[in-house]
Amino acid sequence: WDNTTQDATADKDMGYVLGQVRIRKGNGGKTYAFVPNGVDSLNGSATLYVYQLNAAGGITATTKLVADASGGNGLMSLGMADLNGDGTIDTVYGGDLKGNVWRWDFTGNTPPTGAVKLFQATDGANPQPITGGIGVGRDNNGNVFVGFGTGKFIASSDLPGNAGYVTQT
Repeated sequence: WDNTTQDATADKDMGYVLGQVRIRKGNGGKTYAFVPNGVDSLNGSATLYVYQLNAAGGITATTKLVADASGGNGLMSLGMADLNGDGTIDTVYGGDLKGNVWRWDFTGNTPPTGAVKLFQATDGANPQPITGGIGVGRDNNGNVFVGFGTGKFIASSDLPGNAGYVTQT
């Protein structure tokens, strides 16, 4: 999934994919592969790639959903929900390096055009990266809960005592 070469053919929103790639059925009889763009993309964006797959697993269409194009970011983890119990994905949630939780609505027969920012995790001043998994659950009343942890252990600056390390809560 990575296309991180530094030449003119590079997709500037694709980084090193560290989050899980998820393949799920969508509405309209489509099958999608959902790929978070990861770290170190040339644009530093938080982007969800949605690949529509044919019956043989080939890619028939690609949709790139940029949630945050401000730089220094990357989409790391995904959570998903089938809200009406029909076996297809209705909502995709994503966490990024700036502590944002995003939501994409997949209830239609085509991918959405944008994301909704639900939350930003901070310690009061600094964003808290969301690099692990996102859990999604529902209670008996139909309320949807999105759970996640914060933290990052990717670069040498994430280790206590190393240059650039910042203690955060």
